Amino acid sequence: VGMNYIIYNTGAFTITIDPNSSDVIVRDGTIQAAGISMTLSSGVGNHVALVCDAANHLVTVGFKGTLAAGA
Repeated sequence: VGMNYIIYNTGAFTITIDPNSSDVIVRDGTIQAAGISMTLSSGVGNHVALVCDAANHLVTVGFKGTLAAGA
C-alpha cells in the first residue's frame, strides 16, 4: 500500500504492465478486470505513474502516450 511506480519508456518499443491474476489496474478512474494487462505505447518519454492503493489496485495518476488495455 502506498508504493509508487513510474514506468518510463526509453526507446521505440511498447511496455506491457502485467499484474497477477488477482490484481487490477485502475486506468483513468475505470477499474479493469483482474489480471488484465496494460500496454504503454512506444516512444522515448512516454510514461505512466502508478500508486498501489489499499485494495491492491495499481491506480494511474498520470501518463503520457497511449495506455491501452491488453488481455
